[in-house]
Amino acid sequence: MIGGGVAVDALGPDLYLFGEETGLEEVIEGRPPLPRVARPFIQGLFARPPAENPTLVNNVETLANVPHILAHGPDWLRTNGTQAAPGTMVFTICGDVRREGVFELPLGSPLRYLVEELAGGPPDGQALKAIFPGASNTAILPEQLDLPLDFDAMRQARSGLGAGGFAVFDDSACLVQAAWRSSRFLFVESCGQCPACKLRTGEVTQTLQALEGGARLRHQPSLDPPKRTRTLSCLHRSAAVADHRMPHQEELPGVGSSPLRGLGGIGGGWSRRCRGGRAIGG
Repeated sequence: MIGGGVAVDALGPDLYLFGEETGLEEVIEGRPPLPRVARPFIQGLFARPPAENPTLVNNVETLANVPHILAHGPDWLRTNGTQAAPGTMVFTICGDVRREGVFELPLGSPLRYLVEELAGGPPDGQALKAIFPGASNTAILPEQLDLPLDFDAMRQARSGLGAGGFAVFDDSACLVQAAWRSSRFLFVESCGQCPACKLRTGEVTQTLQALEGGARLRHQPSLDPPKRTRTLSCLHRSAAVADHRMPHQEELPGVGSSPLRGLGGIGGGWSRRCRGGRAIGG
């Protein structure tokens, strides 16, 4: 550290919200990882008015660039990436591909290169069905494979780059179940401080479970969160993207044949396979 300093390892609970920046602050201060209203750069660690003590919170991937930028200048970072998104990013890809892995690519690289060239595409005999980026952003469809891997392009496609993680599903996967697992995870991991999050994630999860059980809804519900809703985290918005992942009704399993039956939780695999309304594989 410049000018010296102290490094402290903060061990926290095995909870999703421990990765949220203000939840991390709470754990360092000895409390549960419940998100705060004020961001760290406004009110930081151990802040006591009038001393707000602004705090920098960032991830290792970003901070790893700092020594190189200081040594070589900002032009070094711009040798990769795009004008709006310079540098590289580490991408994780898993699911129905031949080679799951972690790859560092210049920002702006085509998603197709990551999926087909580096990960090898879907297994033999299977076709790409959907890609969940982020992994809780709106699904990317096969015709969108040429999207650039940068934040603006993904946002314009009404999705998001997130932390660079991609879950790939081939045409044997049940997307209703995959969306249910994602939605239920967000519901379970909600801190419960904001009704919009706890209630909306629950609504999405219940709707998907009803569809997966063979229910026919008279009207497709609106799962998008209210635009003016104010919450401490973005979990309710992440769960709402399930609305955009739902396949057509014809793709749903028949009544009484749901692959969710007998599954007590979200363990046992990200998505079981659906063919002819029954679960196969794991």
